[in-house]
Amino acid sequence: MIHILVNDDRIIIAGHAGAAPHGQSVPCEAVTSLVNCIAASLDEITGQGENVQSMKSGEFILNMKDLSTESGLLVRSFLLGLQLVTEAYPEYITMTKL
Repeated sequence: MIHILVNDDRIIIAGHAGAAPHGQSVPCEAVTSLVNCIAASLDEITGQGENVQSMKSGEFILNMKDLSTESGLLVRSFLLGLQLVTEAYPEYITMTKL
C-alpha cells in the first residue's frame, strides 16, 4: 500500500503498491512518475530542488515551506495528479490531508 500524507509543511509518500512485480505495478509506476516529475521540475524550473528531503525507493518527502509562487503552482499540480491516481487505485493508495 502506498500512503500519502499531506499537511501544510510537507508531503510524505511511503510504501509500495504491491499490485504486480517491480516495474509492472501501474499504481506504483504512476506515483513514481509524478514524484520524478515534481523533483525534476522543482530543481530545473524553479531552482528549489533542495525542498526534496528524501527520494528513494518507497519514500519521498517534500518540504513545502518557503516555496516560490512558481514552485507552489507545480506542487498544486503534483497534488492534483496524486489525488487522481489515488481515486483510480484506492485499493493500493491512500491519501490523507491534515
